[in-house]
Amino acid sequence: MLRVSVCALVALFFVAGVTLAEEVKVTGTIKKVDAEKGTIVVTDKDKKDHTVKVEKATKLLAFDGKDLADGIKSKSLIEGTEVTVTCEKTGDKIACKEIKISKK
Repeated sequence: MLRVSVCALVALFFVAGVTLAEEVKVTGTIKKVDAEKGTIVVTDKDKKDHTVKVEKATKLLAFDGKDLADGIKSKSLIEGTEVTVTCEKTGDKIACKEIKISKK
């Protein structure tokens, strides 16, 4: 019985550790796109700049939710375009999951 309880407790800590990822969203306008470096700088409503690293797993979406065919090189990702950036923060690591154009 003790063995089952210990196993259940270990499993609970494992599941809790896996769910510690926090989703972070930033809405703002694109200030700069650097396709060579794979980065996009987004300025939020408080005028704070956020540099976002675009990885292979990062989804780049048009306002209608469809993938941008040219990825970070898309002509839709230009200075002044309003976007919502969704990232996942786990400990010290931040991974950008999605960049979606907010308006047409």
